[in-house]
Amino acid sequence: MSRDISFDPGATRSVGASVDELAQAAAESVAAFRNGLAAAGVCWGSDRYGAAFGAAYLTSAQDAAIGAVEHANQLAHAGADLLATAAAQEILEQSEIEAARDIG
Repeated sequence: MSRDISFDPGATRSVGASVDELAQAAAESVAAFRNGLAAAGVCWGSDRYGAAFGAAYLTSAQDAAIGAVEHANQLAHAGADLLATAAAQEILEQSEIEAARDIG
């Protein structure tokens, strides 16, 4: 049994815009995280324990920030793709309507 497939460009545009907003919020959170790390400075001391903690902490914090930036970028690309798909579908639908008018 077959079913018709439908595509709602308006709903896709809405989801794309929501994903884009989420990407922006993620990017802002990453910036705040990095600014917080920079503001804290070296606050763990310079003895051997503080130095060991600092080395491990900075590596982990940097890895987390890089991952978060990549995540925000992926969200931004996904939102842009959804918006582009919605726009392309609307153009296709409009051209089909115009073609039907020309025939009929």
